[in-house]
Formats: sequence, C-alpha cells, structure tokens
Amino acid sequence: MSNWYTCKIKIDRTQEDGSFKKITETYLVNAVSYTEVEARMTEFLSAETTEYKFTSINKANISDIFLNEGAEKWYKAKVSFVSLDEAAGREKKIVQHMLIQSIDFQHATEELLKEFKNFTVPYDIHSLTETNILDVLEY
Repeated sequence: MSNWYTCKIKIDRTQEDGSFKKITETYLVNAVSYTEVEARMTEFLSAETTEYKFTSINKANISDIFLNEGAEKWYKAKVSFVSLDEAAGREKKIVQHMLIQSIDFQHATEELLKEFKNFTVPYDIHSLTETNILDVLEY
C-alpha cells in the first residue's frame, strides 16, 4: 500500500541576474517507502541537475488529491465529516486533509465545494491554505 510523503530538497537555482541561490523546494511523492521516495526524486531531478541534497522526507497526512492540470499552486484543505458510530450509538468526527491544485484561492474553494456537492454526509471545511509544494509525483 502506498502513502504520500513530503520531500524537501536544497538545490541551487539560477536567479534572474544569473547568480545562483540555494533554496529549499518541497515535493509530494506517492510511494511505498522512504527509500522509494528518494529513488523517485533522484530520477525526477536527474534530468535537471545532480547538485541537490535531501533535507527531509516525512509521511504526509493526505487522503485525497484533486488535480487541475492548468494550475500551478497547491492548497491543503482540512475537512471533517460526521459519521455514526453504531456500536457506541453516537456521532464521530473524522478529520481528513486534502490537496487541491488550483490557480488561486477562490478557484480552490470552488473546486472543493464542487467535489462535496453530492455528499450526503455532513461535513465542515475547517481551513484551506496555500502550500509550498512545487510538484506532485503520483504513480
């Protein structure tokens, strides 16, 4: 079973004036293990450069990803659903984090609401924030 991982790397990037600056970039990778994340990122970056350093690889708590191919920004939503725990006979709140690719905050909100349009389960959107994720590497 695969998981989502955030992978941060330090890399030299060329600035507008032609100088180099070391920056940290964040990627989201779908993989089975930390080793696979590193291997997939190495393959992804090999076409561009060999001068980079992994600074962290961590499991990401992402349940769904909504892609929009024309957009470059990534937004993270925190959504809670109400579920009935039949054994205990009470309601249970389930919190999930989702990632939305969008052109701006307004479109990300609209996209998220469109995804939940036909939900019959009560839900609350607690937050929607822009992330620093540059790219998502899916299977």
